[in-house]
Amino acid sequence: MLDGWRGLAILLLLIGHFVQGRTNLLEIPFNLGRLGVELFFVLSGTLMANLLFIKNTDLPRFYRRRISRIFPVALAYIAVMIALYLLMSKSFSWKQALSAGTFTYNYAMFFVERSRDFDHYWSLCVEEHSYILLGLLAFLIRSKSLNALLILLTTTLLILVSTVVWGTLHQWEYYTTFWVSHTRSLSIVSAALLAVVTSRRLLFTSPIIVLVAFAAGIFLNGTYVPDYIKYTVGTWCLAYAVNNIELMPKLIGALFAWKPMQIAGIGSFSLYVWQQVFYKGTIRGGIVATIIVAIASYVLIEKPFRQYLNAHWGVRKASV
Repeated sequence: MLDGWRGLAILLLLIGHFVQGRTNLLEIPFNLGRLGVELFFVLSGTLMANLLFIKNTDLPRFYRRRISRIFPVALAYIAVMIALYLLMSKSFSWKQALSAGTFTYNYAMFFVERSRDFDHYWSLCVEEHSYILLGLLAFLIRSKSLNALLILLTTTLLILVSTVVWGTLHQWEYYTTFWVSHTRSLSIVSAALLAVVTSRRLLFTSPIIVLVAFAAGIFLNGTYVPDYIKYTVGTWCLAYAVNNIELMPKLIGALFAWKPMQIAGIGSFSLYVWQQVFYKGTIRGGIVATIIVAIASYVLIEKPFRQYLNAHWGVRKASV
């Protein structure tokens, strides 16, 4: 059902961008695009914790798989945008492209003018930085035989303190406060913490509690809720729900298991990367154009590159 969770996340984001962000057809007190991103974050934290702290996946293998999934499409998008700018003889900032390609965009934006074509890379930066952090924590825990739960709890509290200090200094302005990794990684790290807690059965749970947590997480992501509540308490509710997704009521479980939702989840990364150019970027278009390009990206870039790299990267040849 986790692909279904991804599918819900990307569908909310696409509706938020192409319907809610462009028309008056969906007048609701929710920013569906931001909610979709938050669903992605809590799922990432849950999955990374499962690999690093529960299954104890080998770190080189963990990073190879992260790179094989993220880099081919992310770099292909940048290459295409550079080509488009050159072909259209439009002014282009190499600093913007470089910050996107090195996953430093969410900090470079303080020094370089933001780009409508690369703005969505802020979330990829948060993801990549969180992977590095969680990988380092896993290495520390394994090499020093430390308690994973204690280390994750301490890290979560430190990021929470960082969020309060940084948010206060920046008056809780959304972009400067919640686009940087030392605050927004709270969503991923706290979801990882809850994944470990859940795996050790340290929290009482039941279908009704999971449903209430999911509903509360959605409710607390409303536009009427302050961001510092939205991305703490709201996020923890969503993280609790995704970590106990198997206890969701049958109706919601059926939604996550619905084939179109699963398919959307499988192609969610390509959809996320390429939607920007049609939403706010150089080539304006709609959901249909986004889906067509995303399918091509998945079939021609994401899937073959990932399969090839996972099959060959790091595999030692047998000695003759």
